[in-house]
Amino acid sequence: MKRVTVASAVIGMIAMISPAWASSLSDMVGTWEWEGFTIEVTECGDSVCATVVDGPANVGEDMFLSEPEESGDGWNVEVMHPATGDTYYAHFTIDGDVWSMEGCTSSGVCAQGDFYRM
Repeated sequence: MKRVTVASAVIGMIAMISPAWASSLSDMVGTWEWEGFTIEVTECGDSVCATVVDGPANVGEDMFLSEPEESGDGWNVEVMHPATGDTYYAHFTIDGDVWSMEGCTSSGVCAQGDFYRM
């Protein structure tokens, strides 16, 4: 009987944690601005997709090249830099209407930036 109770408690904790993660990632859904670019974040299955919808380059391209994976205080994701098209291995966090990202290419070029909700 004790095993059933422990198993039920673990399942209950997982059920409570999963919606919290999903809801905070879904907080990204919307339109964001970064240095002359407009990024549209939409629900994409159990995750989110980020598409460059306006700007000087890469319009129509998907910015997220992998699904965001929860890591520490945010998520890790492989991204296409909207301005250069370079691939970065990045970490991002969401704080209200600001989405902050930092990452580096495989050759060690690093960048960071804040995206603001429009």
